[in-house]
Amino acid sequence: MDMLSVPIACETHAGWGRLHGMLAFDGQRLRLSYQTVDGVLGVLKSTPQTVDIPLAGVREIVFGLGWFWLRPSIELCLTDFVTSASLPGFDRGRARLRVEFRDRHHARRLVEQARFACSEALHSRLVFELDQMHISAARNAPVLDPMAQQLPPPPPMGLSRQREVE
Repeated sequence: MDMLSVPIACETHAGWGRLHGMLAFDGQRLRLSYQTVDGVLGVLKSTPQTVDIPLAGVREIVFGLGWFWLRPSIELCLTDFVTSASLPGFDRGRARLRVEFRDRHHARRLVEQARFACSEALHSRLVFELDQMHISAARNAPVLDPMAQQLPPPPPMGLSRQREVE
């Protein structure tokens, strides 16, 4: 799978700053590369940083078109509070990352592939857990003699029972 990436931006520090960067997905994790800039003059800049977010750390990722389909965005919700608290623009583990209108198709494709990969990972984990439950249940089940498990024959159907069936 090729790495999908899309330029993103969001407000930070209660509107006094902006986050500019790239959100990328390589099939295994989301990579958020960003730099913060002051929102007044745009002169003060932080050093560029990169954060890798494993799929297990993503609670939800949603693409939205916004107001009159002109303000597309990616809403990213993380499960790890420590990671989300260290990222500017995240509030209680959630951030709305704005996308330029011209990049909306790339953003939608990135979100769809990330959601599909999250679903595949969840499915694999659930199948593994079910297999482990079946294995432990088989180990704990008593071994019975197949000859001792003969069931008694069913009772013959009487006339009253045959009438109920008909």
